[in-house]
Amino acid sequence: MYSLANRCTQWNSSILLPLISFFLMLTLSACNDDKSFAAPDPIKDTTPPTILSSIPNEVIANGFEVDFDVEIIFSERMNLDSLTTEGGVKLFSGKKEDSTSGDVNFVEQEFLPNESVISFSEVPVPSEDLITGKEIVIPATKLTLRHASGRFALDTAYTVTVESPARDLVEDDPKTAEDDRNYIVGSNPIDFITQKGNWKTIRSIPSIRIEAAQDESEAAVEVSDNRISPRLISNNKGDAFALWLQEGNIAGVNQLWISRYLVNEKKWSLIDPTKQVCVNDNISKCANAERVDTKDVTSVIDYQATVNDNGQIAVVWSQAAQAGGFVAIYARRFDGSSWSEVQEISSSGLSNQAGDADSPKVAMDKSGNVLAIWRENTGIKTRIKTNIFQVANGAWTEAPAFIDDGTGSATQTPELAINENGRAVAVWSQSQDGRLHIFSNRIRLSQSSDWQSPVRIDEITPSSIEYSIGDSSKPKVAIDNNGDALAVWLKFDGQRNNVWYNRFTGNWGTEALSLEGDRRGDAEAPVVTISRDNKGLVVWKQRTNTSTTELKARIFAAATGWQNEKTLTSDTQIHKHIARFDSEGNAHLIWQGGQVKGQLFFSYYSELTDTWTEADDFTLESNANNVSITALFEDGRFLSAWETIDGLSKQLNFNTFSD
Repeated sequence: MYSLANRCTQWNSSILLPLISFFLMLTLSACNDDKSFAAPDPIKDTTPPTILSSIPNEVIANGFEVDFDVEIIFSERMNLDSLTTEGGVKLFSGKKEDSTSGDVNFVEQEFLPNESVISFSEVPVPSEDLITGKEIVIPATKLTLRHASGRFALDTAYTVTVESPARDLVEDDPKTAEDDRNYIVGSNPIDFITQKGNWKTIRSIPSIRIEAAQDESEAAVEVSDNRISPRLISNNKGDAFALWLQEGNIAGVNQLWISRYLVNEKKWSLIDPTKQVCVNDNISKCANAERVDTKDVTSVIDYQATVNDNGQIAVVWSQAAQAGGFVAIYARRFDGSSWSEVQEISSSGLSNQAGDADSPKVAMDKSGNVLAIWRENTGIKTRIKTNIFQVANGAWTEAPAFIDDGTGSATQTPELAINENGRAVAVWSQSQDGRLHIFSNRIRLSQSSDWQSPVRIDEITPSSIEYSIGDSSKPKVAIDNNGDALAVWLKFDGQRNNVWYNRFTGNWGTEALSLEGDRRGDAEAPVVTISRDNKGLVVWKQRTNTSTTELKARIFAAATGWQNEKTLTSDTQIHKHIARFDSEGNAHLIWQGGQVKGQLFFSYYSELTDTWTEADDFTLESNANNVSITALFEDGRFLSAWETIDGLSKQLNFNTFSD
């Protein structure tokens, strides 16, 4: 017989536990049908991402190294497409906001977009757990940005903006009407100014050349012959070349040579650096110069060369075919892989020369079409002639053509300018009605081989009689990316020469305008150049009432017109000045302190502050002549070259303006 206690134990074990399980199952089933007891939804991220840190920052925003990268660390992982293809991160030249800091040297730059290269990585960053509130470490996106050219430009203001649609990884919920994605707030500008540059001497020069006797293989030969008349050419991709005249095997007979300058390696090489020809197979003494012309008995007299962004080169020069013969114009092209044969382009087909040709000029578009002009004596007068190489035909025009109207004699060197799209313009000084006037002709090289009709461009208001009585002379011309051209020249008013100009914007202006301000004395040697952002720079010499000469400059922009005239320096000796822009609108101006030779000087224009530096010498060289300058890459570096006269010896020297 069981006691009550035993019964309770038996109930508990045999009946109570199954009942408890049954009722528990009913309860859980009811919970599944009751939304008030549903499991909580996961916590949703609604916090916009932020920038935790960046380089540069406020501490290193000035003097930023041009070969450094911009680095941005976000507060979390980001949608990478939103930063790149959707445009969440952009690079600009200039500062987005105006200067409110009181910096008197700040000049607001035009805010221009720049190409950049962006890469990503992940880094750990501190964060807060959304549930517990405790500090944790999470992965976040690190963005690295560099200029598309590989380096930022010297002495330039940049802004990197990070703004919507830059966002984190939260996707939009299609079940809701609102956009659930988390976009970064604001534009988050990262402003910085890059370091300034300095001139530095290049100790090495092209000193080993390729020579090949007839029916013999090429050999590299060390040389120390006289070298003169250096000229530099470059493109925006980093290809840079030096050309010069060099005394050959016959004393007094100058040959035309070329060498490639490898900017980052800081050394000279053949056009094709992979083609090695070494002295006695010594790998440390390989050729770094090659000859362009091919005649051995007559000198190259004058030449010009150009290179496009595809690395194609065109060279033209004047040279007599034989001693005592007419001076003709020759051309040679490098198509990116090999040189063409030398071709005489001034007399071919039915067009034969009646006199000497001189002053060759050459230009090339981005496709490799080549345009050459020169001045030629017809036996009666001198005229402006042209020949064109068209890639589609693979040949020069059979019969060169005249581009002037033939009514007068072209008395001075013609000038030629072209933009990458093949819009070209030529200017020259030509006699008409007893005076010299400035004429121009133009062509769209990529579309036609026919020039337009020549037009006079130095017309002035008839009432300006004080300007109407003298000659117009020494024209120069430059053309911008839009096809607008700027021509400058000297105009004699009966007492002095003055600087005048005309602009081409679809057509030349109906009248020319005076450029200089005070007309105190003779103006001399105007030069013009145009920047990649279509700003023009004109520099000229201005005689004063004393024995000194001032170097003047004016900058032009289509939106704002001409800036005030600036006096850059005053000296008794200012000669052979030459100016060039870099890609960001900074400019270099170089001149020599002597007619035949002298100290080299330079002045630097900063787009950032709209100021010119004081004239300064940039080398210990004191016997320089015929300086040349060209921009390197797109980052503000420059290469200069000149001949040094030391007694009877003439050699080359080179400098770079770099970080």
